[in-house]
Amino acid sequence: MVSKLITQMRTDFANKAISDSGASVTRTPVTKTISGNFGGETLTDGTDETITVFIVKKNTKWFADHSGEFEQADGMMLVSYGQTVNKNDKITYLSRVYRIGDVLSRTAGEGAVIYKVCPLYLLE
Repeated sequence: MVSKLITQMRTDFANKAISDSGASVTRTPVTKTISGNFGGETLTDGTDETITVFIVKKNTKWFADHSGEFEQADGMMLVSYGQTVNKNDKITYLSRVYRIGDVLSRTAGEGAVIYKVCPLYLLE
């Protein structure tokens, strides 16, 4: 059961970060398959969708936090707890295409996800 405090924190994030200061981006879901013979990976793009996210910094190198999760990222975005985003998905923002390096849940209380953090890597 989600407490009133968790619900309020999620609502505050959605209202302040996403609604008030959010950016519209294109998310391209990416499916990763591994070859059975040599272990090579193939990334296949899915159907684009427009989502609203909060871009923390763009085109700035981010260095590792205490857990080492953000080492050398080109940008970072925050998304609502219920928004679908996955590692390797592509994000198009201001005509630049990024790949999501990881999806990290930021939690409160008894592990309830408030929002997700995604380091972005510029594709050239």
